[in-house]
Formats: sequence, structure tokens, C-alpha cells
Amino acid sequence: MRKVLPLPGDVDVLCGGPPCQGISGLNRFRNRDDPLNDDKNRQLVTFMNIVSYLRPKFVLMENVVDILQFAEGYLGRYALSRLVAMNYQSRLGIMLAGCYGLPQFRMRTFLWGALTTMVLPKHPLPTHNVVIRGGAPNAFTQSVVAYDEIQNPTLKNALVLEDAISDLPKVGNDQADDVMEYLVKPKTEFQRYIRLSRKEMLDYSFGDKTGPGEGTLMDHCPLRLNKDDYERVKRIPFEKV
Repeated sequence: MRKVLPLPGDVDVLCGGPPCQGISGLNRFRNRDDPLNDDKNRQLVTFMNIVSYLRPKFVLMENVVDILQFAEGYLGRYALSRLVAMNYQSRLGIMLAGCYGLPQFRMRTFLWGALTTMVLPKHPLPTHNVVIRGGAPNAFTQSVVAYDEIQNPTLKNALVLEDAISDLPKVGNDQADDVMEYLVKPKTEFQRYIRLSRKEMLDYSFGDKTGPGEGTLMDHCPLRLNKDDYERVKRIPFEKV
């Protein structure tokens, strides 16, 4: 067991993202009066208890922006206060995926913690020019990771969906192959990157497994539709009107 579970002082970095079902705006039965008494939010308490026990050098927690908005940001404030109470330096940041080269506008909250003997990491600054379309709670707008107003950085153009998927081959409702080959060369830098092997991406999360080779497409299988749904989808126009 000693080889499987770490002991206090053994951990350099503890990362986690407690489930968001208890605070998500899609949940119509959220407990606004006592969020921590909701079973769906208890893993946030568990996460902080693990931090308290293991005392890692660094802590990184990710969650949806609703953690700063639901019930006046109760759970976000709780997480931040727990770190501070455990004598961790803390830094809260709201980051937009599109600002870092992804073709989407998903916004997420990141909370850093560091022991007082360590240097508290900064959130990486944006690399792509994306217009943020709201989403940050009013009380936490200063937590949005961005350049100072007096700075004028040279940023790359924002990516759109076409930049990511325009090289994918067409598939039908009966496509069942888990492995396919790309039929065209990559058209964008993003597509070139996404075709790299795990080793080329410096991704060692799968150990020595190298994964598919360049030009191999995995899991390009759409959900098989029943006859009625398939007929409906066929009538969706290809062009916006």
C-alpha cells in the first residue's frame, strides 16, 4: 500500500477538479441555502481535506465559472479560504480556452495554491486574440487572466471550428470503423499538432505507449441514428440561411 498511496510530504503537485453537478446552471435543484450540505458538492470538501493531509508543495484546482457565481460564489470562496487557512499562498484565475489556441469559448476557473516556501505560479497569459463574451461573475472580473491595459501584445488570430475539423473525412450513419486514415494533408497548424504522436506532444500520461501514428484518425464514429432521426438530420441545410 505504501507504494500505491503517497504519505504527507511525498507529493509535489496535487491536481483536481471536483464535480460541478451541484453548481451547474443546468441543475434546477441546486441547494442555494447550504451548498456544502449538497452531496454533489461534498467532493470539494474531500479535495481540500486531502490537501490538508498530504500537504503538497503545489495545489491546482479547476472548475466551472459557476463556482464563483452560484450562491454569490460560496463554493469558490470556500475553496480559497480553505487554502489560505492551511497557510497556502493562493491565486485565482478565470481563463478562456480560446485564448490559448482552442476553437471554443469555454471559460473555466483555476485556483493555484503553493506552500510559503515555494514560488506561487502565475496563470499563463493569453496567446490568441479572442473577444471574451461575458461569463465572468461581476465580483470576480479582476480575476480574468489578461494583459494589463497599457500592454499591447502581439497575439495569434483566434481559431474557429473550421481550423480544427476541416480535414476530417466525411462519414455516414453506418460508419463503424474505429481507425481511419486522413484523406487530406493538415490545413492548419492546429491540425498538424493534433496529428502528432503522444511522444511528439511530450504526453507521457500513457507510459511507453506511443498511440496512433501520424495520419491515423481514431474514434471518428458518429452516434448511429434511428431511421426517423436520420431523416430529420438529412434535411438540415448545409449552409446558414
